[in-house]
Amino acid sequence: MSLFGTDGIRGKPGKSPLTDGEVRLTGRSYASFLKPAAKVLVCTDTRSSGIRLRLALCQGLMESGTQVFDMGVLTTPAAAFLASKLAADGCIVVSASHNPAAENGLKFLTGKGAKLPEKHEARVESLLASGRFRKLPGSIRRVRMVDEYVDYLSRRFTGLNGTRPVVDCANGSSSSIAPAVLSRLGIKARFINNRPDGRNINLNCGSEHPEAMRRQVMKEKAELGIALDGDADRALLCDEKGGLLSGDQLIGIIAIYLKGKGVLAGNAVVVTHYSSFGLERSLSEHGIKVFRTDVGDRNVADELRKRRLELGGEQSGHIIMATFLPTGDGLAAALKIMQIMAEKGLKLSQLASQIKKTRQAMLNVPVSRKPTLEKTELAGEIRKASAELGTTGRVFVRYSGTQDLIRIMVEGESEKQINRIAQILAAQASRELGKA
Repeated sequence: MSLFGTDGIRGKPGKSPLTDGEVRLTGRSYASFLKPAAKVLVCTDTRSSGIRLRLALCQGLMESGTQVFDMGVLTTPAAAFLASKLAADGCIVVSASHNPAAENGLKFLTGKGAKLPEKHEARVESLLASGRFRKLPGSIRRVRMVDEYVDYLSRRFTGLNGTRPVVDCANGSSSSIAPAVLSRLGIKARFINNRPDGRNINLNCGSEHPEAMRRQVMKEKAELGIALDGDADRALLCDEKGGLLSGDQLIGIIAIYLKGKGVLAGNAVVVTHYSSFGLERSLSEHGIKVFRTDVGDRNVADELRKRRLELGGEQSGHIIMATFLPTGDGLAAALKIMQIMAEKGLKLSQLASQIKKTRQAMLNVPVSRKPTLEKTELAGEIRKASAELGTTGRVFVRYSGTQDLIRIMVEGESEKQINRIAQILAAQASRELGKA
């Protein structure tokens, strides 16, 4: 089984692969993969387990000759920006993103701030398995450069003075960064869930639980709501009525705006197989092509580079604006939406109405094993469901790359039909793959 999932290494601290010893050796293998005396940035989100994992990681990196820059608590996009700014050779973010506080992980970025390619992950894993680590003295120093990132965002987004959003920081690493950025821009934000204690990251808040944000928007009569996740590389928004927007709608709004300005590279966007037919139909009306790729923001970023495009993302709220950063930035995406609202003089609900919605039923089923889907009885049920939907819908089923789950998505015209099909598939998945 591969050590790396769709977004680095994930698990529970103290258990494989996140014991102190294993993390230290992972640091040694990554350092041995890089050139001697490489510069590597290391940071964490706000989980209490992050401090210990960061120390073990830094120890391993130094044992194999790396110059470590300990950045403290940072969002993933801030780390990506600073890695490029410092001309680093690599970057590791100790974070489990949107997962609960009891979990953690290691996100690996290149020196330019992009997710580490799979072939490089395979090389790191091979070195780890072999134990062939470089042995050189390294160094470590603490560096605090968050103001550089705050300045960057503040320069890129203008005309937002007086905007009134509610911002849910998920008690994560944006809890101090988001207020600094929005204050610099003159935005009159109401912040919630911005008091991390090491245990409350993503706890009934943030992009995984946007209900509190929506309630606060309606209570405050705010213009919109922004729910970030624990490391702020994604965001979900709600409009002034509390209506939740998907990542598809955010991508659609930005794409139509850029196309209208004549600056949408290739007049196309990249999304994953989860993105709805509604987005595709809506964008086609504006002469915008949609390219699909496998799930995962790294796959989106890879496809953007391959096709020389600039805008893409996922339903979950990962929005990549490649001319801004090569990885997702939830806060930057939200600021872009606010900039469009201000320039157009439109409410977010009005902008969202440009993107047609199609019905989707999505279920997550816990699993104890992950055999090849084609070799399961579930595959037969998927074929039956696809035949029933015909050209009016589709089925997409995949294992989660970060959790012990199988994700089921059914899209179609009839809500009753897609819910029934999703339940049939979920029941089969539970019987065949579920935890005993």
